[in-house]
Amino acid sequence: QNNLPGGDYPVTVTDENSCTLEQVIQVTSNPAVVVDNINASFITSGSDGLVNIDVSGGTSPYTFQWSGPNNFTATTEDISGLSASGEYCITITDASGCEVESCASVLEQLSFGDINMTNSCAETATGTVDITVNGGQSPYTFLWSNDATTEDLMNVAQGDYSVTVTDALGNTFNGSFPVNSFAPIFVSETVVNVTGDENNTNGAISINPVLGNSNYTYQWNTGATTSSINNLGNGEYCVTITSEDGC
Repeated sequence: QNNLPGGDYPVTVTDENSCTLEQVIQVTSNPAVVVDNINASFITSGSDGLVNIDVSGGTSPYTFQWSGPNNFTATTEDISGLSASGEYCITITDASGCEVESCASVLEQLSFGDINMTNSCAETATGTVDITVNGGQSPYTFLWSNDATTEDLMNVAQGDYSVTVTDALGNTFNGSFPVNSFAPIFVSETVVNVTGDENNTNGAISINPVLGNSNYTYQWNTGATTSSINNLGNGEYCVTITSEDGC
């Protein structure tokens, strides 16, 4: 018989004269090869990923055969200097030909990629924080200090905003981002009231924004788009002033 598990096997042998011999034959089995630990580190600086293993059982010596991304191969017990993220698998064979296989994922360290922030207009909530995340295992979840759970923040006021990023494997990474405020726009105005008959149109208004940023645009309720308007009659005149920052 072949391919028997370990154990005791009784056998009876009978010859042509009907004489018999009984015997118990013991088949021993080697202890199984076991991967006790397989630990992978993050890739943090280009080519510093590694995988370490602990092996027990079986019959030494062992042979090792690794495979991984980009046709990676190695025959050492541990591997290091890894630059490609992905799954690395090892087949361990003991002196009796028994095998065991195990795999580990080597990932890039969680980090922030491109980050863009826009200021908020004074005393309003128009700021934004736009982040990207690299490394780890997607999908990611986000928890901001203002309880937002989106990747990016929109319509936020001036202040500092921190975020905890968690990847699919439970790894976390933190960051904090300041949202500044544009200078407020203050306006000085010169008003020339209507004189003479109440139906005259000799009034005028001239406005001069101060602080804020330059290059203002103007939109009056009369349709005018200049900083000064003339030939005005009695009435209320309103203007919207917008800076080059959109405030």
